[in-house]
Amino acid sequence: MAPTKRKEFSHDLREVVIKRYLNGDSERDIARDLLISRNTVHYMIAKYKSTKCIGNLIGRGRKRKTTAHVDRVIQRKIKTNRRKSAMAVKIELQTELNITVSESTISRRAHEIGLYGRVARKKPLVMVWRTLKEEYNSTCIVPTVKHGGGNVKCWGCFSASGVGNLVFIDGNMTGEMYRTILDNNLLQSVEKLKMDNEWTFQHDNDPKHRAAIVNNWLNRNGIERLEWPSFSPDLKPIEHLWDEIERRMKKEQPKNEKELKESLTRVWKEVEKKVLKKLVDSVPNRLNEVIRMKGGPTRY
Repeated sequence: MAPTKRKEFSHDLREVVIKRYLNGDSERDIARDLLISRNTVHYMIAKYKSTKCIGNLIGRGRKRKTTAHVDRVIQRKIKTNRRKSAMAVKIELQTELNITVSESTISRRAHEIGLYGRVARKKPLVMVWRTLKEEYNSTCIVPTVKHGGGNVKCWGCFSASGVGNLVFIDGNMTGEMYRTILDNNLLQSVEKLKMDNEWTFQHDNDPKHRAAIVNNWLNRNGIERLEWPSFSPDLKPIEHLWDEIERRMKKEQPKNEKELKESLTRVWKEVEKKVLKKLVDSVPNRLNEVIRMKGGPTRY
């Protein structure tokens, strides 16, 4: 049986008890006059004898799980990418520093510098870390790539060995458009990257990706897909690649849509293989963490 935690009494009461004890009063008399139990008086006196301190002992309570250095790493990761979830930071700490902390700990470290999870402006259900005064800070809103009144949407693929094709999309994406993009670019990218036959394709659970016309094309070409849960963008390495592209695009100054596409294409092709390999190598850890959180067996 776990020991019963004793109630901490007020400093004033403990001070009176110890003064009476130092004046030579008995435990019985002190308990009677102060209307507390004799055991309580005995405990206060015994604690004073062992610590020579009337107040609470310094250092009581649960020990801090992170060092000052790890705190700074956590806070820097969140400041750098306000859309990064506590789960993503946790996995990165495990992968990069072999440090295991909980999502709650990561949230507390963010709170310590005034950052709280809030819904980002412009698009619902996207969480960012921000202070109460940063609601419309440029780092805390969902960005859209706009120059000269235009914007672009694109599709791309990559592996640990390099980036594949980058395709710009006109209009709203449909299942048929997505099938055409895959037909014209996926296998061509696989061939360009000199990948063998043992590769797995990962895309998310968007309705257009699960359309019958798309599944039929994937099945017909014998393409193995990685199954994964809905609403889990942190598991998609391509999302983290887009974040990297976005950071690099901040240095560009395109004046119109044509220059924007040219800049994106150049930045896409310049992504180093070590960056891509790191993203691909992180997938097993991300999947194992989800399996562990769901109570399933972890695989290595």
